[in-house]
Parts: sequence; C-alpha cells; structure tokens
Amino acid sequence: MSVQTDIPARPQLAKLPKVPTAAWMWTRVLIVASVALALFLLDRFSGLLLNYWLLDSLGYAEVFWTNFYMQTALFAGGLIAMILAVATPAWLHGLPQADRLKTLWFAAIGGSLLGYVLNLQFYEFLGPISAVPFGEVDPIFGNDISFYVFDLPPIAKALIAVLFVAIAGLFASIWTALAGSRDAGWPEGMNGFVRWLGRVGTPYSCLMLLLTGLTAATLIWLRRYGLLTMPNFEDSTEGTGAGAEYVDIVGFFSTKNAIYVEALAILALTVGLTLTIWKARKALRQPGSIELPRAFGPLAFALVLLPGITTDLAFRSVVALRDQIFVKPNEPVIQLPYLQRHIDATNKAFGTDRIIEKTLVPPMGDAPLPPLEAFLDSPTIKNAPLWSGSVSRYSRRVAPQYVQRILQAEGDMTVYSPTLQILEAQETLRPYYGFMDVDTIVSEVNGEMTMMASAVRELPQDVMRPWIVAWNQRSFLFTHGHGLITMLASQRTPTGDPVYGSSGVPVSARFDALAVDNPAIYYGEGAVNAAFSNAVGLAEHDVATEQGRSEVQFPQDVAAGIRVDNPLKRLVIGYQTGHFFQTLFSELIGSETRVHVFRRPIERLEQIAPFIDVDTDPYAVPTGDGVKWMVNAVTYSDAYPYSALTNFGDPADLRTEWRPLERMNYIADSVKVVVDAMTGQVDLYQFVDEPVVQTWAAIYPGLFKPKDAMPPEIRAHVQYPQELMSIQFNKIYPFYHQRDALTFYSGEDLIDDADEVVGPILGESGAAITFSQGLFRWVAEAGGAMVDAENPVQFALSKSYTPQDPLNLRALATVYQTGEDYGTLSVLKLPKGMFFMGPEQADAAIDQDSFIAQEIGLWNRLGVEVIRGRTSTLIVEGEVLYVEPIFIRSRQNPVPQLQRVIVVLRGQPHMGRTIEEALKFAIEGGRLDMEERQIRASLEE
Repeated sequence: MSVQTDIPARPQLAKLPKVPTAAWMWTRVLIVASVALALFLLDRFSGLLLNYWLLDSLGYAEVFWTNFYMQTALFAGGLIAMILAVATPAWLHGLPQADRLKTLWFAAIGGSLLGYVLNLQFYEFLGPISAVPFGEVDPIFGNDISFYVFDLPPIAKALIAVLFVAIAGLFASIWTALAGSRDAGWPEGMNGFVRWLGRVGTPYSCLMLLLTGLTAATLIWLRRYGLLTMPNFEDSTEGTGAGAEYVDIVGFFSTKNAIYVEALAILALTVGLTLTIWKARKALRQPGSIELPRAFGPLAFALVLLPGITTDLAFRSVVALRDQIFVKPNEPVIQLPYLQRHIDATNKAFGTDRIIEKTLVPPMGDAPLPPLEAFLDSPTIKNAPLWSGSVSRYSRRVAPQYVQRILQAEGDMTVYSPTLQILEAQETLRPYYGFMDVDTIVSEVNGEMTMMASAVRELPQDVMRPWIVAWNQRSFLFTHGHGLITMLASQRTPTGDPVYGSSGVPVSARFDALAVDNPAIYYGEGAVNAAFSNAVGLAEHDVATEQGRSEVQFPQDVAAGIRVDNPLKRLVIGYQTGHFFQTLFSELIGSETRVHVFRRPIERLEQIAPFIDVDTDPYAVPTGDGVKWMVNAVTYSDAYPYSALTNFGDPADLRTEWRPLERMNYIADSVKVVVDAMTGQVDLYQFVDEPVVQTWAAIYPGLFKPKDAMPPEIRAHVQYPQELMSIQFNKIYPFYHQRDALTFYSGEDLIDDADEVVGPILGESGAAITFSQGLFRWVAEAGGAMVDAENPVQFALSKSYTPQDPLNLRALATVYQTGEDYGTLSVLKLPKGMFFMGPEQADAAIDQDSFIAQEIGLWNRLGVEVIRGRTSTLIVEGEVLYVEPIFIRSRQNPVPQLQRVIVVLRGQPHMGRTIEEALKFAIEGGRLDMEERQIRASLEE
C-alpha cells in the first residue's frame, strides 16, 4: 500500500531590488541638479525683470541695458568656456554617445554656475572700459592708480575663472580618458601607477595641466601688486599701516622676488609633471621606447615636486632671516621712507590732506568775558543743539562695561533718544503712524539760518500691527505716511516741550520755508513692503478728519511706480513681493494700478547704482512741492596703494543689519542722491570730479546730473556724510595728523575722541556712563577763532578731541556745509602745552557742582528719571562753551521734558531753564557766591 504525503510547494523568493547602476544614479543627479538650477535661474530672471521695470519707470533704462549686456557676455563666456573644457574630452577620448551627452549635460550645469558667479561681478568688468586715470603713479611699479582700482580686479577674477575651467577640464579629461580606455589592451607586467598615468596622460590632459599651471603662476605673479596694500606691521591694527616696506622691495632677497620665485617654481612644477606624465604615456603606448623604474609610483611622482617646493621655501626663509637680522634692528630709520609713503597716501586717499589747521587759544583766567548781548546775538547760541537730531545706540558688539546698563534698561539698545521719544508721544497722533529716526536740518526763517530737529511721520511696516496684518490693508489702504515734523533745536515751552516748526495732522507749518504742497510719504525708511495705488474701486487712506478719515487716489498724471498692466507683471511682482496668489488673482489690481516697490531710499538707490556706497542715515527735507529724502553717497576703492584699510558704515545703526560694512582705503564725497518721498523718483548729482565717479559717469551717460543742476531749495539742505567724517576724524586723523614719519612711528602726538556723559542716570546711586562723544551739528560763525568762509554763518558738523590719555581739550574738528564752502575741513588745535578743560572734564565739573548735584538728586529721589543730554563744544566770541541739556522723564509716563540747560564757561558750570538764562548766570552771576546762586534759583522756582 502506498502512502501519499503532501509536500508543500517551495515558496517563491521575493524579488530583491537591484543596486542602481552608476549611470542610473548620475542621470537622476543631473535631473535634480538641472531642475534646481532652472528654478534658481528663473528666480534670478524674475528679479532681473523687476529691476528693468523699475529702472524704466525711473528713466534709467539705459543703465539696465548697459548692465544687461555685460552680464549676458560674462554668463555666456563662463557657460561656453566650461562646456568646451569639460565636454571636449568626451569626444576626443571616444566615449559612447550616451556618456558624451551626459558629460555635455554636466558641463552645461557647471558652466551655468560659473557664468552666474561671473555675472555677479559685472560692475568690476565694466570699470576698465571707461577708466579715468588718477594722474598719480605708485612708487614701486610706476602704474597709474587706476590700474589697481579698475584694471587689476577684473584681470584677477578672469584668471580665477580660467583656473576653475582648466581644473574642471583636467578632471573631465582624466575621467573620460579612464572611461574611454577601460577595454583597451595594455602591456602586461607594467607598473600599475605608470599604466594609470599613461591612460590619463592624453594630449588634452597635458594641455589642461599646462593651462592650470600657467594660470596659477600668473595669479601668483600678480600678487606682487598686493604688496602695495598689505599691512606692513606685525601688530597692525586698523589705521596703523599699509604698503610695501624695505624688505619687500629692496635687494635680491626681497618679498617681491620671493613671489617671482614662487611663480617660476609653479611653472617648473607644471612642466616637470607634464613631462613625467607624457613619458608614462609614451612608455604605455610604445613599450620599450622609454624606460621608467619599475618602482616608479606615487612617491617617486611626488618627488618631482620637491625641487620647486624646496627652492621656494628656502628663498622665503632667507627673506625672513634677512628681515630679522638686517631690517628690524635698524628700524625705524630704515623704514621711514616707506612709512612716509603710507602717511601721505592715506591722507590723500581719505581727503584729510585738505584739512585746514588753525591754532585756537581760548581766553582764560581773568581775561574779560564778552558781554552777554554778544552771546545772545550769536547765531550759534540762537541755534544751540538742545533737541538733538540723532539717536544714539550701542554697537551690536556690546562692550563689557555697558552690559549691566543694558540689563537695567531691560535690553533696550538705545543710549539716548529724548527727541524721538517726545515725537512719538506728541506727534504720532494716530495708531498707524510712527517715526523711524530723527535728523537735523536748517532752514531760513525770518532771514536767518535756523537749525531744527526733524522726523518723517511714516506708516512703518517693519512690525505687524492689527491694521496692517491683512495683505489688502497694508498694500491698498495704509500705503503712505504724512508730513515732515520739525522742532526748533534751541527752544522750549515753559513746560519743557519742544517748539514745533511744523506739526499736526494735517501737517501745518509756522514758517513758509517748511510748508509743502504734498506731504504724502509713500517712500520712507519704514516702508518695508510694496504698496499699490490706483486700485480698482478702492481709495487709499489719507489722513484722519473730524468726521473719520479722508481718502485719496494717486494722481494719474504723476509718474510714479510700475504699472501692473499685463499678466507677466502680476506673476513677477507677486513672486518677488512674496504674495504670489493675492497679486495674481486680486480684482483690485487693474491696468491703471501701480505698484511701488523698493520704497526705502537706500534700497531704492541700490537698485540703480549699487557700485556706490551710502551713508546709512538718510534725512528728509521740505522743498515746497513736497518732501525729499537726501542720501549721501560715496565712491570708494580698496586698492589705493599704501593707504590704510578701514570700514565704512555705522555698526550701531540698525540699518546696517541689512547693509554690510564695506572695506575701503579710498573714499570720496562724490554723489548726492535725492529721492522724492511721494513719487520715488531718484536723482543723482555728481558733486566732485574725481576718477572713480568720473569713470562711472562715462560708463553710464546720463546717470549723474551736474552739481549746478540741483534746485536751490534742495542745494540749501545738502549735508556732509556723517560716516565719511567718522572715518576721517575717528579712524584717520587721530593717527595721520602726524605728517612726519618719525613722529607717526613714535606716536608722540596721538589724539583721541573726547568722551561725554550721556543718557539716563540709572539706579539709586544716580550712576551715569561715559561714551565717546559723537559728531554734533551746530551753527558756527566763520572767521575769528574759526576758519574763514565765504558764508559767514555755517551749518557745521564737528567733533572734539583730547590727547591719548589726558582728558583736556586738544582739538575741534569741523566741516562746513553751507554754500560754496561745503566740504571745507578744518581743525582748531590748542597748543600742546596749554590746559583747557575737555568735554568729560566739563561733565565732571557739572557732577561736582553742589547746586546742580542737589537738583539732580532731588529729581532722582522723587522717582523722576534724569537724562543727561549730548555735550556740544561751541565756539562763541572766541570762547569755548560746553552746552548740555538736562531732560527729566516720569517712569510712569516716559515723555521727556527739557527742564534745564547747563553751560560750562571757563571751567565753571551754570544751570538755567534756558540757554539764555544759563548764560546770564555765567556772565552776570560769575560774581555771586554759591549760596546766593542757590537762593536766587530757589526764589525764581
């Protein structure tokens, strides 16, 4: 009997995934890279379109096309060069058609990236086309300085691009040579490394290797020009030294010759490697024609590099030894000629060689004081800077001594801002308005120059608020601010409030010079987002009225903004502004609707002329027809031979968060920019004839208007760039006023910026903190103690100095800003052996005055915060006065009031409710003792 058993069927094994082939993987990588690159280039192209529409709307279409042609040429050059370098070996080395196409694909991606990087540098490639000579040559190579500013940078960048192309071509050649010779039959028993070299050592590989070496050697050879701007002290700090020194250029064993040796070594290495590879190729393809050692391997191949490397290191060692043995023991005498070059070049490059120096000997001791009427009639006293047109903040890199103070202030980075605070309290008026900053301007009132603090009432969009949360609200309804608010710098009401020159909503002006026909502010420092005007069926909010609010439509006959008159503009504007679907589908946008983009004055200018740098503190002025923003622009370079390198920009200015600091060693106050606060129209005026701005003017005909074309009502408001003066008088002049090389080397006459006590007095002890005295604006009388000027009354920008360690006054630096005297730089110097109280000592005298200390102490005990104002150094009737306002602020209602003014005259502080009263005490009360002063002040209170 047979027994049947059920045998289970063998289970079928699951089909395991196969490891993808390299070809499959590379195809996917190329697809992903291509898609990513296409999206990136599409993003860049949309920005390019928006830039064209903007420049076309402003009348600068030619600027766009000049840029576009150069950008296109650079992109195409990079793309074609990379394709030729990388794809050519795929055909030369016999790769299959599919691999050739992939190589071409890869080359196109690499070429697009290289072209894009080159395209970003297009401004540097425009420079040599119309470069204007400086008319000065460097003392080492004899080249005009324009060569270093305009010609050398694009040459170096082009060579770097060639180097990248050559390296990419070399690697492509090696890969394709290996892939193309994979199945070839090679002689047996040959050294594996020699066989590998022979396979990759094709003629194309050798050509790319030679090109790589030649380009690298050329770049090294160009480094000799870097000697002209290199730091020349081991302990070099900003403002200490730059340029070639003795060991760099004198003698055979010099740094310059070391660069030549390095370049020759690179060439020799390249030739040696190429010959070795060619021998390996010949040994592989023609067995027996060349005998190579059987032990020839990577180590032996590397030994080819040894002679060149050894020679280079040996030469540099001798140069370093010579510096230590023969140069340093003979300093400073051996370095004085080169140090003198550095001093002269730095002063020339930063314009400090134009400073007029004059000796100031203030009256002291028992010398009779000028009469009180002479002080009170002075335009300086009539415009005393009590209401400061500035906001002081800590640097973002906070010094350790200020950390505790910031913690006491609950993280507030503001040091001093009473003017801004009282404007926010009294002139905001509506919840959607705000003030971004305060400035100082002058206007003619009743035939006299009158200084004022000013601020623009904007509609800030940097912080989301309930009325601008929705896109429709902030884009169509709340589109613009209203009015320029001004206050007289030296006046106060009986309660300590400012006296306004223009104020209110709608804004009204007390003086004709401040009246404007259209106070709308579409473009301002707080206008972060795009705004639409002339919407379909919707009017913009204008100003509040007793009945509610008034509405306005942007005038159709006023040229402003970009018309959104086709679907492509909707697409691009929606994408670039970050509101794609709203812009694309909104029925509020019609063919007559206009969009206002890049509404902050500085970023608007950057869209037109990013090759110039700007002072980050634009200011607004009234011009009759409307409000105009003024932006100070400078031309610059970092390639001026022998000049010191420094930063341009204010590290304490919040706007520098989106604008990086520029490194430069040449700067010129060359361009004034006017931006219409309503229309956004931008006008650039060329103020000086210097080579950099002349070059840009030649590249972009019509971009700059001549200085004489500036309307008089705008010309009257031109101011000197604060950040330029900060460089000149904070970083350059304190060192480089020592024009003699030996004096400079020894630092015998170093000066330092004066210090002042400023800001709230915090804590029970009433502690205040000392800061470096900033720049201050004032109205000066030219002539007499000051330098002469065509205009006897000058709107001035100044800064005080003390010696390096002592605190006595050493100098007062000033720049005039009025009329044809604009830009006149001067320094009033006190004799070295004369003591005169400095600003910090004046603050100490205030602290030590028992009458003033009692009053400040009383306010502190009453829970009122006392704010020490900016200490201004003023020259009146030959006398040096220190003027400091005292503000008080309730902790419950933080609105500052100007309660006292302190004048320090000949070392004695005097306090009054107004500057006139303080001066009266100083002149007439000088004969009163302290007890009588206290009784008098108590009775008058």
